[in-house]
Amino acid sequence: MKLRIKYIIAFILTALMPIAVLGYLSYSSAKKALKEQAIEDLVVTAEAKEGHLYSFMEANKGRALDFSSDGLIRDYAGVLQKSATGSSRHRRIQKSLNTHLKRNKKSLDKSIQLIDVIGIDGKVIASTDTGRIGTDESLHECFTQGRNDVCWHDVHVSANTADSKKLFQIVVSAPLTDKRTGDLLGVIVNYYHASIYSPENSRLNWERRQVWRGGGRRYDIYLVNREKMLITPSRFSNEVLTRKVETFPVIEGTSGTEVSGIYRNFLGNEVLGASMCIPARGWILLVEISTGEAFSSVEPRHHPEHPHRNTCHFPCVLPLQRISGINTGNRT
Repeated sequence: MKLRIKYIIAFILTALMPIAVLGYLSYSSAKKALKEQAIEDLVVTAEAKEGHLYSFMEANKGRALDFSSDGLIRDYAGVLQKSATGSSRHRRIQKSLNTHLKRNKKSLDKSIQLIDVIGIDGKVIASTDTGRIGTDESLHECFTQGRNDVCWHDVHVSANTADSKKLFQIVVSAPLTDKRTGDLLGVIVNYYHASIYSPENSRLNWERRQVWRGGGRRYDIYLVNREKMLITPSRFSNEVLTRKVETFPVIEGTSGTEVSGIYRNFLGNEVLGASMCIPARGWILLVEISTGEAFSSVEPRHHPEHPHRNTCHFPCVLPLQRISGINTGNRT
């Protein structure tokens, strides 16, 4: 009797072996195919986000260029620098220009926090914040570079707020020239909060939740500058300009190389990700998703009703589970 049972067990195990091998090979093949498709989808998503970023950057540069062509701003900027500081005419023109900037320019774009008009000597001669008048910006790149062309400047901590209220800003500046002679009069500067590039900004269209292969997926989308510092919030960190990101795609990105695949994010967690380089600013755009979520259709999944049991939702493995009575997770 015992010999007969042994023969039956041996027969069952022999019959199950091909099923087990077939199930494993099918699982591995499906996971490989899913990985390749997931990377392809992620790269497409990253390229789309890169396109949104470029479009948004160009729109903000266009806004600065539009302001710099305003005839009233150019005329008043010229008059202010020719009239005696403190004279009644100077005060009247300055007040009118401040009002014009606030009512007719800043109101056009709710994301603009501040507008400065800087004179040829690098000092603020008009602003939506009158407390800024007289501030010396002669050494700031918004002035030194903005005198020559419309310029986009990196995220920095604003000098306009107290240390206890750190404000991270992005600056766009454009030259102001005389309407008749074309001579340089100064620079107009638009200040934006750095959060305009966060995924929550609907204008940038960086929604983190995407419909991806039939289901919702939570992406982590963020920007890193050339110093490898986080310059927009991440799903896992709001440490703008204090969080160092030295992951594989960032290290490669500093030399202009874009990558995609599986790597560790700045928290040390395994993710599927893709990077895009923004050469003009030295920025690196990253789009990432945890490998557990990316491969959830072929990985063991947790049962909320039965926390002690995990099952693998993959058709080629299910027959083996049912025949053998073996669970892919813990035994029940």
